[in-house]
Amino acid sequence: MEVIFTPGPEVKVISHSDGVTINETASDSSSVTGTPSLSVSPTLPHDLASLAFMVQWLLQRLYEQAGVIRRQRETIEQQKAKIQEQAATVQSLRDQLAKHSGNSSKPPSSDGYKKPPVPRTRSLRRSGEKKTGGQPGHTGRRLEPVEQPDHFEVHPVTECAHCHASLADVPVTDYEKRQVFDLPPVRVEVTEHRVEVKACPVCGELATAAFPPDVTQPTQYGPRLKAQATYFNTYQFIPLARTSEMFGDLYGHPRGEATIGQAKGGTGGEIPPPTGGTRPQ
Repeated sequence: MEVIFTPGPEVKVISHSDGVTINETASDSSSVTGTPSLSVSPTLPHDLASLAFMVQWLLQRLYEQAGVIRRQRETIEQQKAKIQEQAATVQSLRDQLAKHSGNSSKPPSSDGYKKPPVPRTRSLRRSGEKKTGGQPGHTGRRLEPVEQPDHFEVHPVTECAHCHASLADVPVTDYEKRQVFDLPPVRVEVTEHRVEVKACPVCGELATAAFPPDVTQPTQYGPRLKAQATYFNTYQFIPLARTSEMFGDLYGHPRGEATIGQAKGGTGGEIPPPTGGTRPQ
């Protein structure tokens, strides 16, 4: 007697992976190759026949579960490939968002309001063992008071700060001193050069005195202003436009750029060549 166990039209398979419940139909189980069968002798007792049916059913369930596991593995591989593709897409989008004019060929105008942060430069100087500030034995400098100030300002005390009594007629016993070093109000001084004109009593012609050699124009700037303009522009590297603006702010006389250029050329002739004082070795 040969007994073959055949499952019903719908077999409920419970998969323990991720707590998912999968319902497999008879068509799904047909993908499993081979149908297990068990031959049972008719002379076996009833208990052994029941055991044979149970073994037959377990074998069928194993084949069905093997098919489910294979399909789940295929699904996992497909999902893994899709996740990798999505990760590559996300990384590509992140790379595009991270590009700016500092790390790509994009122009600075494409940065918009999101300017890249300016990297802070670090000093290559190594930190030493000495502390910051003045070192032992260093001669410090400070603003020392002078014995003869240019101006004095006396601030009187007219009332006692404790009892509010009047001190207007009380003689001064001492002074506390504090000195302020500052520049005086600066203004351009104008010097008018006048040469005498006289009529000669002998020949009747007019005789005129000579102007100083450096006074050649009806109005002109003096050598100090020329030297200062040359100092600002040549030594301190202040542009011509800013030098002209500085003279307007400090002295109320903004100078033209061409005038500053002429001053630079004029002061060059007044300075002796540096090779004149050199001595042969």
